[in-house]
Amino acid sequence: MNITKYASQGCVKCKVLDRTLKTMTLPCDVTTLYVEDNEELFKEKHIESLPTLEISEAGKDPIYLTGVLAPKQINEAISQLK
Repeated sequence: MNITKYASQGCVKCKVLDRTLKTMTLPCDVTTLYVEDNEELFKEKHIESLPTLEISEAGKDPIYLTGVLAPKQINEAISQLK
């Protein structure tokens, strides 16, 4: 399983999501990518809202979640891919 967080350095909602993720026990580490570092990647993936979490598992379509998320929402998405 892979979890990627798409964020911006100055994004307040991204920082709130960081705090939520730190309280959770996740099946893998979260990779954070910043729009300031690779704007083209964000365009290619059609990331238009920050923060966005991409939760993926090999052989399955990824799930995208946007905005400030509750742990329950994140856990439900992870469960769907298991």
